[in-house]
Amino acid sequence: MKKLIIFLSFLSLFLTAITFLNLRLDQLEEKLVTVKQENIKLNHQLNFFKSEWEYVSSPENIEQLSKIFLELETISLTNREGFIKILNYTKEK
Repeated sequence: MKKLIIFLSFLSLFLTAITFLNLRLDQLEEKLVTVKQENIKLNHQLNFFKSEWEYVSSPENIEQLSKIFLELETISLTNREGFIKILNYTKEK
């Protein structure tokens, strides 16, 4: 009779431990799903920011913004006159 009581006690402790482990496993699985969803959202945001950065840093956009805000003029560097124009421009400032 004692052996039966000890066996049933160990069995109930074992089943209780399994129940707590299953509960913890379910919590971790829910957390994993949440982390995966957050990862997907962040990847979408990263792709959006990359495409936005490509637009902002495109040579055409930089040229357009520099014309608006910096009042720069384009100077040809392929000939001597262009180089002299640069020198004269820097002396004026």
